[in-house]
Parts: sequence; C-alpha cells; structure tokens
Amino acid sequence: RISDERYKSYLTSPFPRVLFHPAAAAPALTPTLRPQTRLAAQPPSLVLVSCARACAQFKEFLGTYNKLTETCFLDCVKDFTTREVKPEENTCSEHCLQKYLKMTQRISMRFQEYHIQQNEALAAKAGLLGQPR
Repeated sequence: RISDERYKSYLTSPFPRVLFHPAAAAPALTPTLRPQTRLAAQPPSLVLVSCARACAQFKEFLGTYNKLTETCFLDCVKDFTTREVKPEENTCSEHCLQKYLKMTQRISMRFQEYHIQQNEALAAKAGLLGQPR
C-alpha cells in the first residue's frame, strides 16, 4: 500500500499519464491521454494497476515496433553507399509494413472466429442453443 503523500504527488505530477484504450485497433497503436480527474477519482491501488497495465502495453508496443522495424530494415535496405533513402527501399518498407498489418488483422479475425465457435459449442453443450422462445 502506498502512502497518501506519494499518491498525491503522483496525481499532481506535471507529466501526463499515457494510457492505451483497450478497444484500439492494432494498426492505430496510438496512446490516448486521459484527464487526471479520472485518475484522481480512483483509489491508489487501481491507479497503480492501470499504470502497470499501461506500462506493460507500452513495452509490448515497443517490442513489436522494434521487431517490425528491424525485420523490414533487414529485408529492404541493402545498399549503404548513400545517405539518401532510395525509392525502392521506401517502397519495400511500405510493402513490408502493409504486409505485417494485414497479417495481424487476419490473425485477429481468425481468433475472433475461433472464440465465436468455442462459445457456440459451449452454449450448445449447455443446451442454450436451439431452444424455442
């Protein structure tokens, strides 16, 4: 449990709290700033949990971003004789990013389909589906 002074200093800090909206789509990956009044209304333990969750989400985002950047860079950039980005390198990196985003979207759709099927199977097993109303 944290002290009241520490909690108050956390709420009055000049730095904004960066929290991620849970319903944000993967391609967006942009943080949203919430007003401090929402955090002030919560008990200290909930604030710490939401901050820990935001930190974990941000670390996951950075890991994904770094992995994607490295993969696309290694695939697309072959010539280091000039400081300028060549048009073919730019095109390759854009295609690499688009391919990654489409892949993550398809994976997300498959997981949704799988969970719908699992829920329907559980409901059918419990006898909740197919009953007349």
